[in-house]
Amino acid sequence: MVDPHDVQRDVADFARDVMSQRSERQGVEAVTSEVTEHFASVDGAGISLYDGKNPIKTLGSTAPFVEAADRFQHELGEGPCVEALREEERVHVADLENDDRWPRWAKPVVAELGVRSVLALQLFVRDRELGALNLYSKTPGAFSSDDIETASYFAAHAAVALSGLRSVDQLKDAMSRRTLIGQAEGILMERFGMDGERAFALLRRLSQHRNVKLYDLAEHLVRTRELPAEPS
Repeated sequence: MVDPHDVQRDVADFARDVMSQRSERQGVEAVTSEVTEHFASVDGAGISLYDGKNPIKTLGSTAPFVEAADRFQHELGEGPCVEALREEERVHVADLENDDRWPRWAKPVVAELGVRSVLALQLFVRDRELGALNLYSKTPGAFSSDDIETASYFAAHAAVALSGLRSVDQLKDAMSRRTLIGQAEGILMERFGMDGERAFALLRRLSQHRNVKLYDLAEHLVRTRELPAEPS
């Protein structure tokens, strides 16, 4: 029997470590590597993201076979990860060799990759993007009921931590873009002897007239010291 106090301490340490990362990508890598280390039965882990438009993508995989197993699911549109992304909060497979829910996916994964047990946990549903943490084992019956409950706690905290890191990434990106636009304004102010308000108005007007995003226009101006050519 797992001591709940030990679980709480481990999950708290895990959440703090993920939140201490400097970007969402580093956070994803921390989640998958630490979960793999925590559960002796896990041979590989990865996080899948799906936005409803583009193909499902896998991030932070800890082993090559994880990417292959995920890719098969993405291509076939079936498997525990797909269900966790779209329908269930958690999907457990005790033994793929004796599970008939996804026959097209399970057969090659067992035969070619040696995967036998899977635990897929929904991470979040946000901004029209779905996420799932996928844990793979090459041992049948690898995940006990305690493992499943504990992994669910890890997934819940991972979702909160990664959401926070995404907000930080978005803030950094916004600040970087604003800085670049400010540099472009400075070039126009020096070149044409105008103030900041008029320089920004000119950038916006050029962006609309030339059908170029404001950031792209500013990046071109800062990089080349020239405005992009007018469309022919």
